[in-house]
Amino acid sequence: AGSRSGRPSQAAHDYLEQVAETASPELIAAVLFAVLVLAFCMVAGLLSRWLVTAPLAFVVIGAILGFALDPDSASIALGVKGLAEITLVLILFHDAAQVRPAQIGTDRGLVSRLLLIGFPLTILAGYVLSRLLFPDLDPMMALLLAAALAPTDAGLGAATVLNPIVPARVRRLLNVESGLNDGLATPIVLFAVAVIAGAEGLAPRESVTAAAVELVIGVLVGAVVGGVS
Repeated sequence: AGSRSGRPSQAAHDYLEQVAETASPELIAAVLFAVLVLAFCMVAGLLSRWLVTAPLAFVVIGAILGFALDPDSASIALGVKGLAEITLVLILFHDAAQVRPAQIGTDRGLVSRLLLIGFPLTILAGYVLSRLLFPDLDPMMALLLAAALAPTDAGLGAATVLNPIVPARVRRLLNVESGLNDGLATPIVLFAVAVIAGAEGLAPRESVTAAAVELVIGVLVGAVVGGVS
């Protein structure tokens, strides 16, 4: 009876090994992502008591997987790049879609000051601070660091945005600002990345031109889609 019960488990083990050897990295990544999402949904209620949101949890999971897996494979790097681009598009679209025009109209002055004055000053302060803390850091890398860290994220700060103790107007302003600041930071991030890529081997003019073309195309597509919808 023991040998009979061991045969199915051995067959299943052999089958899983065969699937792991023949499956593409993209398929393995998709399955792993689905398993992680399911696992998070099962413990989301418990984690929320500790103010651990989905973005925080998946940042930690991504860091662990990044160190555990081999990042040097060209095929894996290409797949991760495509996945990162799709994820960024969905996140930016989701954040912007949460902002209602009525919310902007109610506090137009404060929103303008947050986005057009406060946000650029935050990037500038981050740039100066990074240059002071890391004097040997490349200026474009410091700009990339400042622009990437400046935008607030309502997902990471959900405990504040959703807390009824915080005044409703403050929560509304934080929600609007966090939904729109990513779009303002993206051009600066792309410009810094393009210049850094040029310093690493690509011609700087080609890198910056490609980034500028992508930004113009993105603005045109966004304007057309927004106008149609």
